[in-house]
Amino acid sequence: MGSRPTCFLGAQMNRKSLCVVSLSGLILSLVGCGGATETPQKRINVVPRPTAALTSVAEEWAIRFEDRPSGAAGYELSAIIGCGCAVLDFDRNGLLDVLFVAEDSEITNVGLFSQESQGQFTECSQVKGLQSVSGAGIAVGDANNDGWPDLYVTSRRANSLWLNQSGREFKDVTSSSGLASSNWGTSACWLDYDRDGWLDLFVTNYVDYQHRECTRLGGGDADFCTPGLFPPTSDKLFRNLAGESSTGQPTFQDVSTGTGISQKLSAGLGVTALDWNGDQWIDIYVASDQHPNLLWINQQGSFREEAGIHGCDLDFQGRAQGSMGLALGHFNEDGLEDLVVSNLDGESHAVYCRDEHGFCTDRCRETGILAATRPLTGFGIAATDFDLDGVSDLLTVNGRVKRQDGKPQSPNDFWRPYQQEIQLLKATTPGGKWEALEVAGGKTHVARGLAIGDLDRDGDPDAVISTTGEPVIVLRNDFVPVRRGITLQFVDPKLGKRSCPGVAFSVQSASGVQFNQTFQPCQSYMSSHADEFYMAMPQGETTLKLSVKWPHGDLRAEEFLMTPADSGVIVIERGQGSLSN
Repeated sequence: MGSRPTCFLGAQMNRKSLCVVSLSGLILSLVGCGGATETPQKRINVVPRPTAALTSVAEEWAIRFEDRPSGAAGYELSAIIGCGCAVLDFDRNGLLDVLFVAEDSEITNVGLFSQESQGQFTECSQVKGLQSVSGAGIAVGDANNDGWPDLYVTSRRANSLWLNQSGREFKDVTSSSGLASSNWGTSACWLDYDRDGWLDLFVTNYVDYQHRECTRLGGGDADFCTPGLFPPTSDKLFRNLAGESSTGQPTFQDVSTGTGISQKLSAGLGVTALDWNGDQWIDIYVASDQHPNLLWINQQGSFREEAGIHGCDLDFQGRAQGSMGLALGHFNEDGLEDLVVSNLDGESHAVYCRDEHGFCTDRCRETGILAATRPLTGFGIAATDFDLDGVSDLLTVNGRVKRQDGKPQSPNDFWRPYQQEIQLLKATTPGGKWEALEVAGGKTHVARGLAIGDLDRDGDPDAVISTTGEPVIVLRNDFVPVRRGITLQFVDPKLGKRSCPGVAFSVQSASGVQFNQTFQPCQSYMSSHADEFYMAMPQGETTLKLSVKWPHGDLRAEEFLMTPADSGVIVIERGQGSLSN
């Protein structure tokens, strides 16, 4: 189980086949609710919108989980922050599974749904040893290089590390790993910041919270407090020492002070890691609620905060926003990877378009994304090509953090005044106009986490959404694909065939570079995408060259060739391509 069949590049594969490419040759805050006045909820367009081909299938697939926070009636801040979700293949059977967590739900705090055959899910958290899990964020990564995905769960109480025992069960190794933390952890990200081949862990922390009662300025009914009332905190970076241990067991050292990470305070909610400036050392970006966002540039093992220098700390008006979720994608026509940050109702998403040196301009106005997203409070966010037309679409899940002015508590449904619709912005052309499509019948939710993965193995990405106060949502992608889809996985056979987050790759054709991309499951909001990258095969090309820069080992790029005949899941193995000069 878990083995990958090998085939020659260019051979025909069906969509569910797995192939190893082996011949030489991608205002204010979140909860930034703050003192900002949120604009009334309204639809993006005046005329009825076309419906997105995303079908709700959670009930059909028997994926049933509901987070009902016990602290909601007392307006505990963690209740409105919500929790994340993850898509992963924990048992390596080739079918993706789904994980949800909750902090203090009145029902249950964990739901692991194993996909045993296509579209057939079984809840198995207790069988797999996860019955005592509770938390808010999920980061999926291989902590010990055995090829099996492990779980790091953040919490406002105590974070935890769960080691995958070859798919049979998960084991709590928090106490022996050195990853215990007393901070309010939100999002976490696995990365190899020192390029030694072992995944390290970055954890962004929220505020130093002591519960208090809050109302709107001028009085009124109780509501959730703004996080600006509480002191910000510093984040944590843990170095993986397993490579220096005779046992190879995951042991981590807190290097936050020595690397410079502890020098800045923030109210972190989202985090991702990528080579921001092209020097082949992984950098770290943090979405900070009501404070300037942080960009930690890797100085070959230490870090310097440079968000202000690179133009990605504030919005286009020079204001800190209620930053929550993060998405890497393409939002203009230059082929360079950009970053979108979801924000509070009344602020709009920030769209940081980068140049080749990593310097940014917030182009939310020019792209039209400002007008489209301003009425909504965005949390989980993903830039992915749903209809496989070669252009990134933008899916955001939304939900208010304070009731509208003058709106009292709902006597029948506490969460109703906080609900907003899910939004899919469909890019009609690269760098052109965006069309807002209606998702799931236009129903409203308090949605928080969002994770992407091809759950039904038909070649295109589906979506999993965590919610508060109602059952979770699973959206099957039923768009008619414009082109043939391919799925890329990046693994290192010398490291247990583990996934390699942080891979920087470019897709090139005879006509030039198609696009540059980072493979990074750690995006969105307190969630983990599947460790796969979904793309459309460009039309009219006879051969594509994939230039891969690995986040560890040799700094030289490795090149692989693909042909239009390739489809399904293609596993890119480190060491099986040709090194560029």
